Amino acid sequence: MLAILESGGKNLKTEIERIFVSTSLAKAVLQMKPEMADSEAKLLELFRAQFARVETIGREDFVKTIREEILPLSFGDKIPCTIIILDEVQQFIGQDSNLAFDVQLLAEDLCSRFDGKFLLAGTGQNALTDTPILQKLMARFRVPIQLTNTDIQTVIRKTILDKKPTAITPLNTKLEASAGEISRNLEGTVFGYLTEDKNTLVADYPLLPSTRKFWYKVLQVVDVAGTSGQLRNQLRLIDDSIKTIAEKEVGQIVPADFIFTQTRADLIQAGLLLNDTSNLIQGKKAQGGDVEIEGRILSAVFLLDQITSNISDTGLKSNENTIADLLIDNLNTNSDAFRTKVKGLIKQLVDEKVLMPINDEYKLQTKIGAEWEQEFTKQYIKLNNSGDDQIQSLRREKMVAHFKDKTKGISVTHGTSRMVRDFELWDKDTEPNSEHKLNLWIRDGWFENESSVENEIRAAGNNAPLAYAFVKNSETRNYVRRSSNFWLPAYL
Repeated sequence: MLAILESGGKNLKTEIERIFVSTSLAKAVLQMKPEMADSEAKLLELFRAQFARVETIGREDFVKTIREEILPLSFGDKIPCTIIILDEVQQFIGQDSNLAFDVQLLAEDLCSRFDGKFLLAGTGQNALTDTPILQKLMARFRVPIQLTNTDIQTVIRKTILDKKPTAITPLNTKLEASAGEISRNLEGTVFGYLTEDKNTLVADYPLLPSTRKFWYKVLQVVDVAGTSGQLRNQLRLIDDSIKTIAEKEVGQIVPADFIFTQTRADLIQAGLLLNDTSNLIQGKKAQGGDVEIEGRILSAVFLLDQITSNISDTGLKSNENTIADLLIDNLNTNSDAFRTKVKGLIKQLVDEKVLMPINDEYKLQTKIGAEWEQEFTKQYIKLNNSGDDQIQSLRREKMVAHFKDKTKGISVTHGTSRMVRDFELWDKDTEPNSEHKLNLWIRDGWFENESSVENEIRAAGNNAPLAYAFVKNSETRNYVRRSSNFWLPAYL
């Protein structure tokens, strides 16, 4: 058959990949086996029937395929020690309890059915305990490794900020000569220079220690979805920042206000930055000269307001000195002249009603209606896009409140004396104590797998002193079935 296909200028591999529509392959097969079908079209139909596409694979087939098809290709009958890494498994699961259940089964199969030779690792942006859905996987992933901010900084220093050995000595000399300016930056705040910062001063250059600490807090505040603290985002931010001064002389540093430009789109999307304010700042920056510095002043004031409004006890004040600290970009010259210029430009912005003085601090001048819309948009996006855990909590509260309302008139009597028995609505993850009290255990399909819950109920048996309610994961009207064989409508 190979010769037949090649004589017609066809490739066997290519034709196999399009087996359901390849007339060339059908002709070749019929030429060799004419009894297989009456025509090419009939043979293609036969192909479709015999080689049906498989969209999903069962657990047994999965294990069998690895044992009998994949491993023998390279290792024969042996099972090598193998680590399997599921990258971003937390993002894959999200808030889907069914996917969490599938990953749980996958972990069970890989770790128990290959003679203990397979190690399964999963990565995510938060610890397992930070997300309710993932807490159920803790028994399967027994070795948690939390990547701390210190670990992230170590990775950054060894990749993007790594220096040539020949550059360390002259760079250290320059930074020691500029120790006064470095220690002055954001002095008196939690971001200020500390004695231990000297150990990483060369490694962090062209970022000052104060800038590195300030950026970390800005990223936490700016990103309501909680992803800007990720390693990849910090790597991208620092990589973009050092490109701006890569060709400049030693002593040039990345100013702290640079982060505004990099996060501007995220700020707008998160509802933290109004479009009018963004356009004003960018418009000034585009003009160059002193007007560009005015734009940077406005961006620094905005960043300071975000920090002081969301994080207490930082020591930050949106005053002239702090604003100038965020704009410093050169250690080769005395900063007094630049600071004096910044003070004059701040006064000019106040006169133009762009900045609003409050004692010795400054705020961006905004309208009340714009502030309200900004806060509303911020909270809406925070809840809708990044508040899955909070949504789950709120959803659970609404469910319990609904059941309380619907069951407040229900009276359960017991025995010949018809004694009234109290019952409790139970919404915890663990089974309630039913020894002295009746319980209605509320379960939901956003948090748990439906088939798993049904199997659990069946296993408990009809004589179990416990009633169940399961709210299906649906955007439409749900019906909750109880084990006492009656239906309770729930509009959740």
